[in-house]
Amino acid sequence: MKFKYRLAPLLKIRENVRAEKQAELAKAYEAARIVEAELQRVQAELVRNGELGRQAAQKGRISVDYLLSLRRHEAFLLAQQNQAQEQLQQIQQEIERRRIALMEADREVKVLEKLKEKMKTKHLQEEALVELKQMDEIAGRVRKKAD
Repeated sequence: MKFKYRLAPLLKIRENVRAEKQAELAKAYEAARIVEAELQRVQAELVRNGELGRQAAQKGRISVDYLLSLRRHEAFLLAQQNQAQEQLQQIQQEIERRRIALMEADREVKVLEKLKEKMKTKHLQEEALVELKQMDEIAGRVRKKAD
């Protein structure tokens, strides 16, 4: 008799949940990558802004309006940087939460898979025992006929 795992539908559900958790974690990693790229862009812009200020100072005469515009732009960039850092921190917390959820979903799948293997092994042992009994019965009949 072929082995049929009674909990196969539950195992399939748990595998689907695990796949969803993997997809959610991948989305969180992608969000972190996007925010990190934005943070790098802002940091590079801050460096460029500082270079423009230094170059203007080396030329001698500096327009006050130009310096004020550089300062305003720097303040804007610093605000963007802070916002990106806060966003990145929140995403990293979400990544950790999703990673833990994925680990839990994976554990649930492994528990059911292990149970399946145990039940299959038990089924095979029981089948072997039934076959052995049948063979003993046949051997007993053959002996009785031979006597």
